[in-house]
Amino acid sequence: MNMNGYPLLTRRVRRNLTVTNVRMADSMETETASNVPNTQEKRLNRSSSRGTGRRERGFTLIEILIVVMIIGLIASLIAPNIFGRFEKSKEEIAKAQVEMLSSAVQGYTLDVGTCPKDVNELLTSTEKRWRGPYLSKQTIPEDPWHRAYQYKCPGDHGAFDLYSLGASGKMDDNVIKNW
Repeated sequence: MNMNGYPLLTRRVRRNLTVTNVRMADSMETETASNVPNTQEKRLNRSSSRGTGRRERGFTLIEILIVVMIIGLIASLIAPNIFGRFEKSKEEIAKAQVEMLSSAVQGYTLDVGTCPKDVNELLTSTEKRWRGPYLSKQTIPEDPWHRAYQYKCPGDHGAFDLYSLGASGKMDDNVIKNW
């Protein structure tokens, strides 16, 4: 039983019963008293205008924090792999460019008979037997870390040394070289 003395019924049945009681009470009261709205009727009309009666609500702070934590966890697991692959791809680009420049130097050496004094001689030279340019793009590329490739002829490790200092910019184990 609820406050009005009715057994617990569905909302629609309660509203119909309340409206019926209000109409009966209105017919018994004087004309001025019938114009005063019943507060229970207001409440029922207000709740019935919502449709299903469910309260619309947004996300709670805890739900938002949980989602942010999950996104942060996923990002912390994926980000190192992405950055590691990015650095690895730079190393692969440097290896390919060192091989390309080495091939150009070897072509120059075969044509002229000596290795070039500078890598710029792969593009222009005053040698009589020069058949260049030996690079297709007509430019000497920089390494992926925006530094010039190091070239030395005669080299310490072969006819010539050609290398990139890598990400560290120092002569260490991460040097990309042609030997």
